[in-house]
Amino acid sequence: MSSNPYQTPSFSADKASVADSDLKLDRTAEMLRQTKPWVRFMSVMMLIGSVFMVLGGIVLMVSSAAGAFPGRIGALVGGMYIGMALLYIVPAIFLWMYASRIAVFLGDRSTSALASALESQKSFWKFVGIVMLIIICLYGAVIVFSIIMGVFVTV
Repeated sequence: MSSNPYQTPSFSADKASVADSDLKLDRTAEMLRQTKPWVRFMSVMMLIGSVFMVLGGIVLMVSSAAGAFPGRIGALVGGMYIGMALLYIVPAIFLWMYASRIAVFLGDRSTSALASALESQKSFWKFVGIVMLIIICLYGAVIVFSIIMGVFVTV
């Protein structure tokens, strides 16, 4: 009988390909092991920076209420600091999760744990990319607004 062309292909792994994939997984694990402390460090630094930004924002808002700044500029800048601090907390959490999931992967070396770690890293970069696009758009809007205002002021 002839073979069925519609039959699902079967996978036959020889010892060489299994050893090669184990070697690649070991190299991946080693690279992630070396990356994990730096990811954790950056996460902690971002969280500490966020705390200082919130404290600075509160100080600016309180000093503005006490009359240290003309008008409400201190409150506005303080509010911006607090908003920026909240913006830093989200990627810090993504990095913390990434480092934690690297630790899980290093413990059990499963492909699902590796995928989970890489998913956390993807979430971090997706968030950073979206924020960067928003910032670029805001810069563009400020530049256009400044040019328009400059034209109207000089006329």
